[in-house]
Parts: sequence; structure tokens; C-alpha cells
Amino acid sequence: MITDCLRDELDGIELLLGRIEPGATVSRDVRLYVMAWHTDLVDTLRVDVHAGEPGPAADATTTVRFDIAGLPRPRFAYDYWIVDDPELAAAAPQRPKSPPIPGEPPFAVKGNGDGVLQPGEQVLLALEIRNDSGADSSDARALIHNMSGAQVLLEEGFLQLGKILAKGAVRGAFGLSVSEQADPNKPVELEVIVADVVVRESVRHKFDVPLGPPASGFVAGPARVVAGEEPVRLYNAADGQSRQIAEVAGGTALDILGTAGGWSAALAGPGRRAWLPSDLVKAGGAPGKGSKLPDRPALLVQPPVIELDPVAPVAAGATVEIRGTARHEGRVRDVVVAVKPPGTAQVERKLDYRANPAHQGAAARSLEFSAQVPLEPGSNRILVTARDGDDIEATREVWVFRE
Repeated sequence: MITDCLRDELDGIELLLGRIEPGATVSRDVRLYVMAWHTDLVDTLRVDVHAGEPGPAADATTTVRFDIAGLPRPRFAYDYWIVDDPELAAAAPQRPKSPPIPGEPPFAVKGNGDGVLQPGEQVLLALEIRNDSGADSSDARALIHNMSGAQVLLEEGFLQLGKILAKGAVRGAFGLSVSEQADPNKPVELEVIVADVVVRESVRHKFDVPLGPPASGFVAGPARVVAGEEPVRLYNAADGQSRQIAEVAGGTALDILGTAGGWSAALAGPGRRAWLPSDLVKAGGAPGKGSKLPDRPALLVQPPVIELDPVAPVAAGATVEIRGTARHEGRVRDVVVAVKPPGTAQVERKLDYRANPAHQGAAARSLEFSAQVPLEPGSNRILVTARDGDDIEATREVWVFRE
């Protein structure tokens, strides 16, 4: 007996039945295992029976249809920032412990504390990873790719994050050593991927980290300041090219930790500073009575959420309609619907593309979509991909079996 199935783990399973006397019946139980990353799907498994050595044609065959119930899936988002001040490093996310390298000095954070990379600095790329789903992540990991060549050296490329509870968060950091010969006119480009290796759910993003010439750096000086009449933006570093992380209303009082050049730093959590232009605030009395920074609805890397209308897992017709809405706290840029028919040699085919004409307001934060998806006999893989304004993607997978 030999199985035939498009699922690799269910294909080519062999079972020796032995001699079966005329008119006799033989029963065998076979325990089947499927990969943990499958989402809900319906498919078929063919069983071929051969008398004697297997030949080109089976002596008997039957087909069984089966259902797979996918595991609940996490949904990741993450924040990142540069820790370039030894005084800040103790409270910041930590690097993984590694054995010392003979002849090499141990890695230690050294920099001027402004959150901007400078040649010769050794810094932490700090991460805070959040699981926004109602399901735990049992084995989460973070990977980093250096897209800038010799500009920067990665001290490690992998973080074992472990279990992240539903609605929970973990922290970690990669060590970065900036070359003494790094070109300040070229930002450092990195890619960070956070993934659950059990269910293969992930988020990835390429981003630039500002790299500047040597600067005076952070000088501690607690103070209380008040924003002017207009809202004031807070940034991830003392650089207008860094990512914006918050905005405070005009007239808001803030406690300041110190300054770096023309920037003031506020506490944005353990081991983190938020930066605002010093010329947009004025002195406001003794520190200790300033407002807290506003809650942030989204992290720097926050994929859209895709909501799908219910779809029957089995269809008798030649098409099925996929409908839903993509949502994001900032902007949904576009949505693509594609299908991959059953079979090993099939390619993914794009069926529908929707771009969001709105750039601000409620209309920018959601995008409805619908598509008529053609189905081939068997299990069809339908993919819905949504992007936000920073090209961060989320993908939902739907399987529909056509009888």
C-alpha cells in the first residue's frame, strides 16, 4: 500500500500488508502527522494497493478526503531603537550571552547617546516585540540582515526569543559595531525578521538607521519644558530623518532628561529616549510634573490586520468570492488577492489589486476588497496580502477545495 498526496508529509507512505487470503479482509491503522504550519484546509489522499512488487498501475485504489484544522496563529509587531549610551544600556534590552573570543575585547556599548550612529560606535539595536494575537507564540525568533556591507558589523544575527504570550511582549537586542571608515552620508540599512518557527508566521521590514558625523552627544540635565502652540513630534533619535514615534499637543509639559545638540530627550520607556527639537519647547519649571508620553496605537513595524468574510472550505462551483477589509492605525496602502491552483508545477496568479486613494483620516486606515477567484478541482491556495504606508506586509492564507 502506497499513499499519494500533494502534502509532502502524507505522500509516499508505504505499508506492507502481507499475504491476504482469497475473500479475506485485512485492516490496518496508520497514524498520520501533518506539519504544524498548515492553516485550515481540505484535501485528498489517494491510497494505491499493489499485489506483489509495485508496478506502473495499482491493482486497487481509493481516495480519502480529509480536513486539517490549523493552529491558532500569533501576530507580531515590533519597535526598534539605537542604544548608544553606556548609562542607558543597563535598562535596555539585552544581547544574547556569548562566549568570549580569545584575543578580542568583549563587546561594550560606547557612543555619544544621541541615538544616531557615528563612525566607531558600538551600539545596541534594541527590539521590543509584541504579540497582538489572542494566541501564544511557542517559539519566536528574530533574525537580522546587514544590507550596508562594511558600514557596520553585526555582533550576532539571531535572537532566540522563546515563548511570547498572547497580547504579551519580549525584548532583545543585536550588537552593532560601526566601522571607523563608515560614510556618514549613507544611512545603515538593516532588515529584521520576527517569526514563529512552529506555525511559520512572521513579520519583516527593511529600514534605515541614521548615520552621521561625530557630534557632541547627550548631556544630562533634568528639566521641565512646555511645547509651543503647535503639536510637537517626537523622534526615535536626535535626527529629523529618524522615525517619528509620537506627537504631543501644543501646551503639553514634559520632563526632559537632557539634551544633545539642538534636541531634547524624554524618557520613552526602560532604556529608551524620545527626541524632540529644543527650539519647539520652552522652560516650564521644576522637573517631575510633566505629562507622560501619549500611548502609541501602533509600533514602528506594525503590519495591517486582514479581516475576511467567512468562506466555505469546500465549493462545488468554478469560482468563489473573497471579501474582506484590511485595517491599519496609520494607512493601508493596497491589497492584492492571488491564487495558486492545486499541483506541484502551478504558479501563483494575481487576480485583483486595490490601491487606497486616501492618505489621511479614517478612509486611509481601512480598505475593503473583493475578488472572484477561479477554482481548479482540488485544493486551491488563496493569498490576500495587504501593505501599509511603509511597505510592511501581512498575508492571510485561505484554502478552498473544489469538488
